Amino acid sequence: RDMTVPPFEGIWTEDWLVRHPLVMALVARHLRNSLDISNEKAAEMEFAHWIAMGGPMEYFLEQPRGSGFPLLDLLVVVDTPSKAPAQTRHRDTILPGPCASLGIHIP
Repeated sequence: RDMTVPPFEGIWTEDWLVRHPLVMALVARHLRNSLDISNEKAAEMEFAHWIAMGGPMEYFLEQPRGSGFPLLDLLVVVDTPSKAPAQTRHRDTILPGPCASLGIHIP
């Protein structure tokens, strides 16, 4: 597998791609309330609290977390070779929250 963070240049800045209705719909469904990272220590403590609760997604889906706001912090494109085994189900979890990164897998 090759995992890359696309640069904000070339095709990755083209309106026909980044503003495509399918891309916009996927990103809009994915973005949720994030932690307020203006106070990093407080965000880390709230994040630790969330993990200690078992990491329920409802924590981020039901209401805003402090003065946090929907934020897409990381977009990753994963190119998977043909006939490669599927990745095990997992969730990359980083601050400001589990909905702040989006992974796109290309088979």
